[in-house]
Amino acid sequence: GDIVNLVPENTGAVKGNCTVVDDKNNILVLHPDALISGTTVSNGLGCLRRAILNERFKIPTNADNISPVMLVGTIVHSVFQSAVKLTSTVTRDSLLKLAKDAVSSRRYFSDMYVGLTMNTDSKTVLAQVESYIPQIESWIKEYKRDRPTTGVGSIDFQLPITAVPDHLKPARGSTVRYNASTLNENVWPRFGLKGKIDLTGKFRIKNNKTQAIEHSILPLELKTGKDSHSMEHHVQVVAIYTMFCNERRNKDGRPPDSLPAGLLLYLKNVKSSCVPLKRADQTGVLLLRNKIADYLAKTTIKKSTTSDSTFIPSNFPPTIDNTRSCQRCSQLRNCALMSLKAAIDQTSELMVLLSQIFEHLTDTDLAYFKHWATCTFLEEQETNKKEKQKRFWLKTANERMSEGKCITNLEIAGSSQPHSDLPDSMVQTFKRYVSDCGMGNTFQIGEMVLISGTEPNHIAMATGVVHAINQSFISITTDRCVPTFWLYFFIDRHVWLGGISVQSALSNLSILMSDNPQCNMATCPQSSLILCFKIVKIMTNFFLLFIFPPREPSFVKNLDFVPRSAKDEVGRMLRGLNRTQRQAIKRVLLSKDYTLVVGMPGSGKTTTIVAMIRILLLCGLRVLVTSYTHSAVDNLLIKLIKYKTKFLRLGRSGQVHPSVHPYTEEGLSLNMKTPRELLKLYDESRVVACTCLAVTSHAFFAIPSQNRPIFDVCIVDEASQIAQPACLAPLLHSRRFVLVGDHLQLPPLVVSQEARKMGADESLFRRLTSHKPALCELTLQYRMNKDIMELSNHVTYEGRLECAHPSVADSTVKLDNYESMKTLMTDDTKWLNRAIDPKISVLFLDTSQVSFVEKFNQGIHNTGEAKIISALTKWLIKAGCNASRIGIIAPFRKQLKAIEEKLNQIEGWCFIKEMFRIINTVDKYQGRDKSVILVSFVRSKEEALGEKLLNDWRRLNVAITRAKHKLVMVGCTRSLMEYDPCKKIIEYVRSKDLVHF
Repeated sequence: GDIVNLVPENTGAVKGNCTVVDDKNNILVLHPDALISGTTVSNGLGCLRRAILNERFKIPTNADNISPVMLVGTIVHSVFQSAVKLTSTVTRDSLLKLAKDAVSSRRYFSDMYVGLTMNTDSKTVLAQVESYIPQIESWIKEYKRDRPTTGVGSIDFQLPITAVPDHLKPARGSTVRYNASTLNENVWPRFGLKGKIDLTGKFRIKNNKTQAIEHSILPLELKTGKDSHSMEHHVQVVAIYTMFCNERRNKDGRPPDSLPAGLLLYLKNVKSSCVPLKRADQTGVLLLRNKIADYLAKTTIKKSTTSDSTFIPSNFPPTIDNTRSCQRCSQLRNCALMSLKAAIDQTSELMVLLSQIFEHLTDTDLAYFKHWATCTFLEEQETNKKEKQKRFWLKTANERMSEGKCITNLEIAGSSQPHSDLPDSMVQTFKRYVSDCGMGNTFQIGEMVLISGTEPNHIAMATGVVHAINQSFISITTDRCVPTFWLYFFIDRHVWLGGISVQSALSNLSILMSDNPQCNMATCPQSSLILCFKIVKIMTNFFLLFIFPPREPSFVKNLDFVPRSAKDEVGRMLRGLNRTQRQAIKRVLLSKDYTLVVGMPGSGKTTTIVAMIRILLLCGLRVLVTSYTHSAVDNLLIKLIKYKTKFLRLGRSGQVHPSVHPYTEEGLSLNMKTPRELLKLYDESRVVACTCLAVTSHAFFAIPSQNRPIFDVCIVDEASQIAQPACLAPLLHSRRFVLVGDHLQLPPLVVSQEARKMGADESLFRRLTSHKPALCELTLQYRMNKDIMELSNHVTYEGRLECAHPSVADSTVKLDNYESMKTLMTDDTKWLNRAIDPKISVLFLDTSQVSFVEKFNQGIHNTGEAKIISALTKWLIKAGCNASRIGIIAPFRKQLKAIEEKLNQIEGWCFIKEMFRIINTVDKYQGRDKSVILVSFVRSKEEALGEKLLNDWRRLNVAITRAKHKLVMVGCTRSLMEYDPCKKIIEYVRSKDLVHF
């Protein structure tokens, strides 16, 4: 079942009908869709296990691993790359200016912030960067030439005779000199490898014997240390990056643009070397890369038992059993956690060392880690299977364009311009001269994209975010200038395959298992509101255990802790809320540890959270606001802006709502000159907002042992949709927390059936709902009229939902042209009269007596139901309903496309952009509402269906509670009676005479 890619090199290596792959002929790449970084492969030489762990657990295991040395190295690289591109003479003064500009650049403010928290200031970093200036100056003066010369600056090397072009043979010795053409580039070749070359330059190659001269593009890897010439460095620069250059630039039938060699520069003592690529090096690298890809692909083992099948994490590569090296390894804790079932001598020094890592944990704690790590791996495997076809390099540019995922044949329109709001970012504009190319409908502003040159050799040259777009132009924000030496460019949607979320989930589990003080004890606050308690006790009582019942929450008895100066304002704000919202906020204020707020449909959940944040601020508390998606976080913040509440929004501006841009870290630090100003911003921000994933990666949270990232209260919105491992990170940075959601609506999205069987779709919110004292229900709703609400009460909420006001209960859809429209109906469309009648709020159109049978063609769809939905939409608009007030929901994407096709046939249909907001799946409609909702159930067969999607009563609840004034459902009652949730709806509408045939 494994997928391989055969890369032909020697067409003569054929025996019969077989192509031979061996140490001399051709290349075989295992799991070619798994793009492994060159750094990971080179690290695999020393310890293959560590290389795999680095791919899985990206976050450092403790604060001690965060070192300013890495920051200095990064800045030195930047200074070097800027220096070689200078057109003027390089001097120490010009290099010093580059160094000062780099150290003070806002690009490194977050990294400098980490340094400041560890007593490393910008002066110390600058001093270390300045120590490299003489070496940079020396190398550039020795090697860089504006024109090819025969002067100083030569490196002797020897090319493999088999790799030397005919006009340079025999090349027993060659000399290389550097010419001033430079490029820093990304590379994603067909070898299943990825990486970013430090510098690509044009070099002058001279054969020492024949005196023949050749100009070649060669990669250069910069190392800021002394010349160790380690095997890892040779693998990284010579084998991998040289392979990249050869793959990208050399074409059949033409002299090679890039010779098989790479340069390695050790800047500490200015030692340069040019090492040729040998066949043995290339095959060795790819064998190692294939091993890594195989370990990453096969992360779980299926264990069959007498009753069912269970899964456990598979073995990682064996340990190297070098206690001295292992003690210093940054992945030591993760190595220990993944060694629980490894065959290691129990008496060995290594086993003693690993055992010490988790000796503070119980068997139940370790079982929790194993359980959720297995669920995470299963989910990743299934996601990769489903997402493979979305990987853009598997299709041609024209195929991707036909799918609406790519814009082809673009040309550079002018030079790159600095971004006005983002530091160290450039805006590059591309133009396509075909006016009807549909560019404006392909991407949206803020969407991540990939920029490619001429395919297939120049795929993914750079990444960026859409800055602006119309029918002729598209502007992309990137972190550097886009190379302009290709005639045509391609822009692809950057499909995120969930790798970051997997790394985040595993890292959260790892941090949870640590013996870090912050994970063991919350600091005792001065306020009498929160009593000092051990976080680790809570973890072992309800975070970790999925076997034993978690402990009950605890509360203080009164609100005496509220400052006297704030009591009047707090009282005024509470009076502006309804009774259930007031009760929820009071419960949060009284809580010592955790509270659950159940936000039922239309109950003013966002309003409650915003009031909660403002009241917590009045009480002198610091608040972390988070959710899984950027849109969920920004929806809260947009309401906070109306009350002029100050906050800090962490995250890239391109992913943040435009209204929130002024409050982002980039916006607030626009005029900052030093990292200390950023440190002050972090310290003084009383409300900080970000996604759950940002908590595991942003510098703000990088030092968990410091008091700075500790919050008094963490509020997690849409918590019922967040998987447990993802939800853990923000909670570890707060003394108590509030989970807001609705466990009777959508659960966490889990695509793996095996993981779902293991309970991967159980959110922490749902787990804690077994403790009734923690629950606060918002039951007064402002969305649905009484007829739609009664249906929801019958199906899901057991009568607990109430209309907040008579005006809500009695509201109906506004159709000004309804009476005049009835005169236009024919005998064939009389059924529409009842379907559109504004007095009828709930109706089920039963298709069981007509032959509307579903079809399967790349997905399940029902063209008959699509026609009905299209007709309903058409006549609703004629009756006076604005298209933006109509929502169309179907459980299958293929049905959405079928409906879209029917709508496009309506004369005068011009709501293309609006349509993308009208038609969607249930999952996409979570958190939204429309005046009219049309639901197509699709399924209709003579035999049993067996489709599990319609058995999810939580998704069905979301679908029917999106409507404010009118809900029309279309489906075959005969087929839908197979599903208990649908059966419950059908029985209800039949009892109310709300079924139309």
